[in-house]
Amino acid sequence: MKKIIPFFITLLFSTFVTARTIVLTMSEYQTSSIITDELSLSGTKGTYGNAVTYNSTYGDLCVYAGGTLTIATADTAHIKSIIFNISTEGLKRLPDLTVNTGIVTIEPQTSASWAGYANSITFTLSDKAVNGSENTKAAQLRFLSVTVVTTGTGEDDADGTVNLDDEYELTKGRAIYYGTSYSTNHCFFIQLASNTLQLDETWDTFEGGRGAFATFDIYAKNANSFVGTYTKTIGNDKIGGLGDDSSWIVYNNPNSLQSFLSVGSVTITWIRDNLYNVTFDVTDKEGFRHQGICSNIEIPCHTENGTNHTIINEQTGIGELMYAPSIYTHNGKIIIEKCHSDISIYNTIGRCIYKATTSSSRHEITISQAGIYIVKTGNQTTKIIL
Repeated sequence: MKKIIPFFITLLFSTFVTARTIVLTMSEYQTSSIITDELSLSGTKGTYGNAVTYNSTYGDLCVYAGGTLTIATADTAHIKSIIFNISTEGLKRLPDLTVNTGIVTIEPQTSASWAGYANSITFTLSDKAVNGSENTKAAQLRFLSVTVVTTGTGEDDADGTVNLDDEYELTKGRAIYYGTSYSTNHCFFIQLASNTLQLDETWDTFEGGRGAFATFDIYAKNANSFVGTYTKTIGNDKIGGLGDDSSWIVYNNPNSLQSFLSVGSVTITWIRDNLYNVTFDVTDKEGFRHQGICSNIEIPCHTENGTNHTIINEQTGIGELMYAPSIYTHNGKIIIEKCHSDISIYNTIGRCIYKATTSSSRHEITISQAGIYIVKTGNQTTKIIL
């Protein structure tokens, strides 16, 4: 099964919110379940393996294959992040983890963590230790301690209320080609985001803002086009299918909610160059329906490793290698990527304040004064607000 792209989410904490950091060390409790004034931790036995056990030899708590671990607040606070301090033995049997809410990040043979916004999180272990050094053996989640960050008692972040039924316009996109390395058929991730979301240049981290982020896990006929209609009815890893890793995220700095999609379809049609229309009608597993049409949205395509991936538009059969430049602002700079022509920047009275002959695929241009600027690259003209 494919790994979710780690755009998923680095939470930022507002300075006006009283956060609590709670560390539960297993050797201090020496029991299979913990209840404090702030948190509770408990587990259940899976189809395979033993009941949750504290191991005095290694000082770790062990949840076995197929079992669950639930961490919950004992009051009205919300959990924002969880970091497991995996024991040496645990690194050998590190499992894959699924959760009822939020996002899990696992570094094989290294670490496991969670980010989101919830009162209670339940982790379910895979049967095999797919992320451990002994990956053919039964999974075990073994940790010496767990660090939990929560809001203060009874607090909601003043600007952080987030709901899956909040609807936002999706205005920017990208495609990631995974090929057949994780699947039988050619797989693309089509990722669309609200313009109000502040993303880093790799789209791996949210840096602020409020909006939605959709990932459509699609299985195309070939490696050179993602144009077509894809549905959950066809299913995962089948041509025309909308796969299991499709999800919808609503983000409101510093909080987020993610839900994977249960039914629906997405249709992608080519306009010209890297411009597409994307029509979607999907419902997530929490029962919220998301509908929309993204018109003339730019979707450049890259491989999993970040290199450009050639797309041949099905309507013409002509390879479109002239990618439109990507122009945006970040940290007070104008960023221009994939530009293969001269660059000129003008202020609102028409004076050229910057001019360069392109010599690299990425330009970072510092402008001393905020305002509205016109960026011209070849035949493309873009208005930027800095």
